[in-house]
Amino acid sequence: MRKSNNLIVLLVLICGIALLAQNLGLISISWVAVWPIFPLAYGLYLFYQFYKTRNKDLITFATILTGAGAVFLLNAIPNGLTWPETIPWWPIFPLLWGLGALFTYLADKKDISLLLTSAILVCAGVFFLFSGAPQAQGYLKFWPVILITFCIVILLYNAVNTGRRRSEY
Repeated sequence: MRKSNNLIVLLVLICGIALLAQNLGLISISWVAVWPIFPLAYGLYLFYQFYKTRNKDLITFATILTGAGAVFLLNAIPNGLTWPETIPWWPIFPLLWGLGALFTYLADKKDISLLLTSAILVCAGVFFLFSGAPQAQGYLKFWPVILITFCIVILLYNAVNTGRRRSEY
């Protein structure tokens, strides 16, 4: 725990030095370009904490923060996307949430509801992401096949595990 506190203090120290240097006119920092690094870095830190502690509760939040930081970083880099250009990309956020739920399920396969949550969010994210793409219009009517497939897999999984539990008694 002490090492992680030192890391946070070190990051705050670096930010303080950068702010002081900015205020003294020694450097010029565009905070519009820098701020996405914070959710990205914190998301990666949460992944590291999961790796160390195996606390599956960190994974969904880590996935959302890392992905959101990366998306917002696309706005911050020179010649990157402008804010109006990112509007069609909003479905990435439910998609990230769904991927986080899937990663959490994969870390500990006891909570099958995470798989259904993941399926719904990933399907919604993919559907809305591709609904803006003209070449995908013909295929959008088949998106419920993904949801149906996930539900069948969950039902089969539950049926197999229920049969196993009954045979154990």
